[in-house]
Amino acid sequence: MATVLITGITGTVGPVIAKKLIQTGHAVTGFSRRKPLPEKAVPGVNYVQGNFANPEDLKKLNGTKFDCLIHLVSLPIPQEQDAAVTFLSDNVAGHCHLFNYLFNNGCTKIVAASSIGAC
Repeated sequence: MATVLITGITGTVGPVIAKKLIQTGHAVTGFSRRKPLPEKAVPGVNYVQGNFANPEDLKKLNGTKFDCLIHLVSLPIPQEQDAAVTFLSDNVAGHCHLFNYLFNNGCTKIVAASSIGAC
């Protein structure tokens, strides 16, 4: 049994993957900026609300050692110059915070999905 962290758990793909992992006996934590809609919440998933661009939010994971990250999150490329700062903060600095947390807590596997919105 693996302990898996899924970012973007409240999107379209996250709940589907989480359900399969739970059904096959894995422990799943979902990390997202928003709470899951009740009809999309997967029983057995530990949902943690936060933004990995904020290192303080990563403390909500309580130092959990994850065997694997399934990374399903990205912001679309901004269309306005003012949004570029948020884009860089969340997509660049945020990934550094997330990956540092994971590597410092023993995670060695990352599965990343691309998004058309990130192109």
